[in-house]
Amino acid sequence: MSIVTKIFIVLVMILSVLLVALIVPFVRNTDTYRKKYEETQKLLEVARKDVQIHEADLNARVNAHAAEIAEWENVSTQLRAQINDKDTQIQAQAARVIELQNANAAVEGRLAQLSAALKQATEINTALQDEIVDRREKMLKLQTRTIELSDQLRDMTTQRDTLVQLTRLNKETITDLEAQNQELVEKLDSLSAESKQKPETELSKITGGLVPTHAIQGIVTDVKVIGDDTFVAVNVGMNDGVKEGMKFMIHKGDVYLGDVIVNTVDRNSAAGRVTLKAGDITPNAEIMAGGL
Repeated sequence: MSIVTKIFIVLVMILSVLLVALIVPFVRNTDTYRKKYEETQKLLEVARKDVQIHEADLNARVNAHAAEIAEWENVSTQLRAQINDKDTQIQAQAARVIELQNANAAVEGRLAQLSAALKQATEINTALQDEIVDRREKMLKLQTRTIELSDQLRDMTTQRDTLVQLTRLNKETITDLEAQNQELVEKLDSLSAESKQKPETELSKITGGLVPTHAIQGIVTDVKVIGDDTFVAVNVGMNDGVKEGMKFMIHKGDVYLGDVIVNTVDRNSAAGRVTLKAGDITPNAEIMAGGL
């Protein structure tokens, strides 16, 4: 039963009570009551029309509210579907977060291992660097000593050259005596060759190459690097007493650069491989050997 119907019934009951209250006066005064009845009928008709109007308006509002409710239910259904979709996405993201956390834990474990390995490698590297520094200091001391000995050798070579010149002058003055002393000279040369050959052999064992009995000095004329090997050419050769297998020290002033062992000899030039490289070897570097 609708609200309008209930209102109508209530109005009818009220009107019925009014009619009952009007019956007695109506009997007394029929015309008056007739008029009042007609007026009441008119009022009732107006009331009925108002009720119909209100009922139509109410039905329209009810239908509008019903449509609005249906629309809100559709929106609610869509929102529930979106919420379910979001819940599914959240669960997937939560699973992904757990997976990433596990991967992060594995990476952190690996990082800890690498850090420990790096620390150990750093300690080993530090120890090796200390050892390299110590060996470099020892090598520098040896190079300094070698340069000092080279300077002494150069001085002694100069003195020897002076003595050789004096000897030549003396030989010129005693030419007439050479014929008489030829036998003695030959014996002396033989003994000298034996005495010279012995230290040359001993020095070659020590240095890794032949060492001339007299001082030989020259200049590096060319440098070539082939793979890991360095080869140099020098401006001294057989005419200067250079032989295959001889070992020369390469230097520039007081700076030790390395050693070279000759493997090819011409009359005025030679070439060999650098066996010990301690610096940058360039053309015009100096070489020296022998004279000890």
